[in-house]
Amino acid sequence: MTQDTDGQTGTLGPAQMPFATSDAILAFSLCMAGVPFADADRPCVHIYDEDILRRMGFLGVELFQAAETAFRKKKKGHVEYAFKQTPELRSMLLVYADQVEELQSGEGTPADLMKRIMTYFVEGRMPLGETLMRLACINAKMKTQFMNLWQHDDPIIRIRRQGAAESLTYPDGRIRVRKPGFVLVNLHASQETRRKLGV
Repeated sequence: MTQDTDGQTGTLGPAQMPFATSDAILAFSLCMAGVPFADADRPCVHIYDEDILRRMGFLGVELFQAAETAFRKKKKGHVEYAFKQTPELRSMLLVYADQVEELQSGEGTPADLMKRIMTYFVEGRMPLGETLMRLACINAKMKTQFMNLWQHDDPIIRIRRQGAAESLTYPDGRIRVRKPGFVLVNLHASQETRRKLGV
């Protein structure tokens, strides 16, 4: 790779090349652990190309117009984050990989893991950078899973019952309105169950 600075072109060695990743959770964890971006003013690069836009449904649309529309509608293309090659970067990547593996092993709840990490830090058994990296990894991984919990079970269909609302007047003048209400049915309920419920 070459870099042109003030008219001079030089070659970047491996130690100078930014570390790039499209893994947003890894990037978030590195950021939270204090690893600086290669360019603080432009921490990531967002890319559209013909294949990406085609998968988004932009068929027969001019490339720049398709990209403009996709960006306006907040449809994400390919995103890469770039970080400086700091002395602690390699160790942070190893910490991240270890923490991901520990989460996937299912040994203890995420809360248990976070308590243990905090205990290690307070006792001086874990440095601050590693502590931040592990906590950020757990938080980001679990937030993603938590936000997608709804995908792991059948949805419930709420159907409004037919009929008009009824008004009941009590002797003391109070009025109570009784509405038909709803029927709750599992999306994959059998035809027999739906027939019994009248839906």
